[in-house]
Amino acid sequence: YVPYYANIPDANATLRLTLQNIHFTTTEKIYSVSVTHAAYPSLIFRAEDGTEYTMKRGEGYEYSVTDRFPAEIKGKIVAPAMGDNGNEIVFGYEGSEIKPGAEGLIPFSNSVPGRYTISFNTFTFEGSPFVVLTLNGQRLEPIDETTSSVDMTLYKGATIVPDGFPAFGEWWINPDYFTRNEDGTLTFNAYNADYRIIADTKLKYFRVYKLNGSDPATLSEDGTGAVWIIGDGIGHPSIANQVGWTTEKALCMAPTGDKTYQITVVGGKTVATNAINFKFFGGALSWDNEFDHTTLTSTSPVVLIGDGNGHDKGNLYLAEGSSLKEGVTYVFTIDLSAGNNAGVLSVEEK
Repeated sequence: YVPYYANIPDANATLRLTLQNIHFTTTEKIYSVSVTHAAYPSLIFRAEDGTEYTMKRGEGYEYSVTDRFPAEIKGKIVAPAMGDNGNEIVFGYEGSEIKPGAEGLIPFSNSVPGRYTISFNTFTFEGSPFVVLTLNGQRLEPIDETTSSVDMTLYKGATIVPDGFPAFGEWWINPDYFTRNEDGTLTFNAYNADYRIIADTKLKYFRVYKLNGSDPATLSEDGTGAVWIIGDGIGHPSIANQVGWTTEKALCMAPTGDKTYQITVVGGKTVATNAINFKFFGGALSWDNEFDHTTLTSTSPVVLIGDGNGHDKGNLYLAEGSSLKEGVTYVFTIDLSAGNNAGVLSVEEK
């Protein structure tokens, strides 16, 4: 087999064979082998749902197919076996690059659905289209096939201009951090700070959290910093993607003042109505600064804080016989102005 790499020109390769007999005597033979790129008559783009599209050959190493596609379509590109000893080569996606043998699906995307062209170069391994996602002109860097991120310094009331996001009108917008404007821009709602914005093109939402340098922010002794939610019955952009007890999915409450934090939820959509079991932490990944019934009190008659008698310490639960209302908006606010050991949780129905 000849390894297939990007940007390697047609040329003579050296094949070096070293042979050793039972007496450990070695003999070396060197052969020159002419290696050229295959002139594929066509390629196949195999979409995630199994639909196959023929990519016709253009100039040089370019292959393309024009058809009606959704704004986002994933798949793999298949190069057929050539000659008696040839092998089929399947191109996938890995580390934001198209590579032969990669397991990931290539996430082609266009700004709008409809008729457009998908192309691939068998020399450079470059494909298109990949919509470049930007916020205020800052490019989001890929994390994996469906998520990318950017770190930004943001101020309350600042205008954010998204560009390149497929079907952006369908995205769920977190009201604690953003307000969607009629012109397609966003207004930032939280406290002035450095934030990481992670765009999830699969679930169509932004995950936002406060930063301390390049790390997720934690709660300081003076009550500033960040408060995180981990647990069951709550999730973004819906409870179908609930946080659970997975720190990597923790929700960062929006800082709304010097020592106040809030999260807005909708019954049956982003919070469960009949049972909740989540709690607050001062650290997202370390389980640090865990709030319990001794450091946090609730002013709500419906949302209570477990004290270890039937409910885990610090875990929120609903009072017996109570529930949250389907479709109703609730704002959970934590006020730490009296100190981290004297936090007050309020739940306001809107």
